[in-house]
Amino acid sequence: MILLSALLAAIALVFLLPTLSDVLSLGVMAARRHVPLPAEPAEFPRFLILIPAHDEEILIEGCLASLAALRYPSDRCELLVVADNCTDATAERVRARGVPCLERTDETQRGKPWAIAWALQRIKLPRYDAVVILDADSIVDPGFLHALGRRAPLGAKIVQGYIDVSNPGRAR
Repeated sequence: MILLSALLAAIALVFLLPTLSDVLSLGVMAARRHVPLPAEPAEFPRFLILIPAHDEEILIEGCLASLAALRYPSDRCELLVVADNCTDATAERVRARGVPCLERTDETQRGKPWAIAWALQRIKLPRYDAVVILDADSIVDPGFLHALGRRAPLGAKIVQGYIDVSNPGRAR
């Protein structure tokens, strides 16, 4: 009978392990929430926001509007759009908002990686502490750059922002 009780206790313990793991994970997450943010930097980092865009005339304005609402010193942030092999009015819409736009036409090397590499060759990178690359359909939180700036110095870091979708239940 003692052997049977010990066996049942061992089986019960096996079934309780996932629950114990969950409780431990919740405790770790709660402890991390109270980690203080880094102090404000003495000087805000200089950012270049680079947006490669291919035929994005419909969505680019929403992206640029969200960037215009950033709570970050405007003299520490520059925008640049690369209209890559566009056949629509992407470049015109970008310029109408007062944002610099480079136009790239290369039928053999198409796509985001080529557009980014092409743009980076034309930029004076030492002027910036970091380059942020966004998709043309991105909408950013007004505190996005401020949160990145608190992680300065950024020189050797790669940072991925939180990406969410506005219509997660919509099927394609």
